[in-house]
Amino acid sequence: MKNSKFILTALCLVLVLGMMVSPALAYFTDYATAEGEVAIELGFKTVITEEVDGLKKAITISNPEGPEACFVRVKALAGSDVTLDYSGSGWTKSGEWYVYDSILEAGASTSVLTVTPPLPAGDEGAGQKVVVVHESAKVIYNADGSPAPADWTMAANIVE
Repeated sequence: MKNSKFILTALCLVLVLGMMVSPALAYFTDYATAEGEVAIELGFKTVITEEVDGLKKAITISNPEGPEACFVRVKALAGSDVTLDYSGSGWTKSGEWYVYDSILEAGASTSVLTVTPPLPAGDEGAGQKVVVVHESAKVIYNADGSPAPADWTMAANIVE
C-alpha cells in the first residue's frame, strides 16, 4: 500500500514536470532571422582644444560629428594647494565643474574658457601642470519639445 502511494505520487510528479518541459523547450528553440544591414551611430564625440599661452589655458569644446546636440562641462585639475582662476563668457560654475550655458549643436563650438593657475612670487611657472577634463551628455527633449535639464549620469566617457 505504501509503495503504491509512493509510485502514484512519483507518476503524478513526472506527469506534471513533463507537461512543463514543452513550453521551456519552445523558449530555447524559437528563433528569427533577418537579412540586410543598417548603419547606426552610437552617440557623439566632442573634441577639446587647449591653447596654452604661458600659464593660461584657453579651452574650447566642439561637437564636429554626428547629428546629436549635447551639453558640455569642463573641470581643470591641478595640485591640491592650487586654486585655479576661470574666466570666459557663457560658462557657469556648478560644483567642481564649469557648465556651458547653451546646448552645443552638431558642428558648433563653445566660447573660450580660460583657466589660469596663480603664479607665486618669484616663480616663472616652471612645473605647473593643469589637466583639463570634459564631459558631454546627450540632450533629451521633453514631450513639448523643450530640452530637459542635463543628466550627467549619462555623460559620454570616450577614452582614446
